[in-house]
Amino acid sequence: MLFLLTMFLASLSAGYIIFYLKRLIPEANSYPLLFKVVLGHRWAVYAAVCVYGLMFMVIMAQSVVMIDSWLEIGESFSLSKKFAVLITMLVSFTMMQSRTMGNLSVVSIFGLVTLLVPVVMIIAMIAEQVDTPGYPAGESVAVGSDPVAIILGLLAIVFSFSGHIIFFELINEYSDPSSFPKSLVTSQTLVLVTLGSFASIIYGLAGDAPWITAPITQSLRPGPANDIVQVLVLLHVGVVVAIFGTILSRAVQSQAEPAVKLAWAALRRKVSKRRARTLGGHKASADLTVDAVAAAMGAGVEEPEAGLRKVAAPTDWSVSAVVWWMLWSGVTVVAAGSLAALVPSFEGMMVFAAALVISQTSLAWPGAFDLLALDPTREGARRIVWRVNDGLQVVLGVFFLVAGLTANSVDIA
Repeated sequence: MLFLLTMFLASLSAGYIIFYLKRLIPEANSYPLLFKVVLGHRWAVYAAVCVYGLMFMVIMAQSVVMIDSWLEIGESFSLSKKFAVLITMLVSFTMMQSRTMGNLSVVSIFGLVTLLVPVVMIIAMIAEQVDTPGYPAGESVAVGSDPVAIILGLLAIVFSFSGHIIFFELINEYSDPSSFPKSLVTSQTLVLVTLGSFASIIYGLAGDAPWITAPITQSLRPGPANDIVQVLVLLHVGVVVAIFGTILSRAVQSQAEPAVKLAWAALRRKVSKRRARTLGGHKASADLTVDAVAAAMGAGVEEPEAGLRKVAAPTDWSVSAVVWWMLWSGVTVVAAGSLAALVPSFEGMMVFAAALVISQTSLAWPGAFDLLALDPTREGARRIVWRVNDGLQVVLGVFFLVAGLTANSVDIA
């Protein structure tokens, strides 16, 4: 519980730092752009690999939960894993068609309800299961004796505070960015209260019982109540996938779509010129074809390449914009869902992501950038307090990066 409170305070601090960085550097609409402005292009590439790699791992981990839930629901009629993966992809893809953060915020309210209800149901079901045949209670100890297990357990808490990777994008979507701190405090407090009370109650009921696994939904006894919980968890996890998947798909789209459009236009231009030469070398005919292609793909006749480099805004609901979005969101869903089918466990993916990336994005990076960009703007005691805070953030992040990867390696071995 003490570490959960520590992560809550560190998370709040990191969130405020990101908010202040966004105000100081308005063009920093994401972590990679912040790195580019402050440290240069090469570091921006590193940040992009970490941030978007983490988003992909989060989507994969949540997809594993969805697949397992579908298998639990379909156990009575022998639902195959391939079909469970397919349904997971379809649900995730459908929820991602919300496109805008405004629409996703409405969906998130629904996601909150589908979190709180199963939490209450799971507590009641675990309480009923404990000390029945096949579900013995374990021991309750203040601190375990296995250092690897302790580190992996702490990483599970770190994973719960992984939202910082999308804070820049979220702030950019606010009509009034100054209201972000209120949302930050509300969301992190909700994580603290929900996770803290839930974990404490479950541990008080079952201790370290071997049948308690991650995700907790896989620890429930089969039955109608279990099916209801699985459906609600599916909906909640689908919201998480939609939020992270939307931001990741936008990043993919911003880079890949212009390249596809330009390559297609170049191919059409080449074919048109060959056709023109075949018909007698009518240059005007080839030029006209280029202009037509550019116009069809959203470019002006005078500047076809500039037009082809444009990507439709999330608020653009034209047919072409929707089709392009369906393509890139579909690529994200299929890639994550396919790889999720190969992941042996949600817990393994969760602690690996926490050790490798969340230790940086939610702890070390905010502290480091506060020292680099915001520290010069402060004076006196306030400056000293923030320096101490930043130092602790960086130390905590480096610790979990090194200790977490080491613990993961030992656990795998």
